[in-house]
Amino acid sequence: MVIRLAVYYAALAALAWLVARTIPQWGVLFGERTPGGAAVAMLGALALMCPVAWMYMRTKPKLRYDPSLVQTVIVLPVVISGVVLIVRDSVALAFSLAGIVAAVRFRNTLRDTKDAVYIFLAIAVGLAAGVGSFAIGLVVSVIYVASYSSSGGSTSGPPRHPSACRAGWWPRPRSRPPPTRRSPVCWSNTPSVGS
Repeated sequence: MVIRLAVYYAALAALAWLVARTIPQWGVLFGERTPGGAAVAMLGALALMCPVAWMYMRTKPKLRYDPSLVQTVIVLPVVISGVVLIVRDSVALAFSLAGIVAAVRFRNTLRDTKDAVYIFLAIAVGLAAGVGSFAIGLVVSVIYVASYSSSGGSTSGPPRHPSACRAGWWPRPRSRPPPTRRSPVCWSNTPSVGS
């Protein structure tokens, strides 16, 4: 999975470099306040969030998997970048947008509190794409994916199956004395008292 993500980000960076070199030639079509510029911003937000959504789908356990969150993580940055492009230089539009958002009630609760991080990440990438800071959006996306994949994804703590310790996947803790009875934790491979 890490190799696929690295290849995806490398291809995305190469494509961004190519687009950045050719856009000055097409300045009239892809300017800041043109439909082409909006398309580049919104597609950039979509491209930056696809690996994050893919990682969510690959690492989330079935019981806590939420398909509506995947759709939200993919669509939210696209919408936010479009809104930022519309509101960019107008204080009146910004206040009217704040009033609209305050009037709308969102009554969706997340199944897992860790899913809120995905929403905040989608907002950050959407804002970065909307103001044209694709490099910042790329850095945010890459650092999140790298930190999440290096921390073990959705698993936390040592593996609970004794064979994981015997296979050498997780070291036995040194600060804790061995338990007196056998239990399904890794460091319980020592014989119990009286056996």
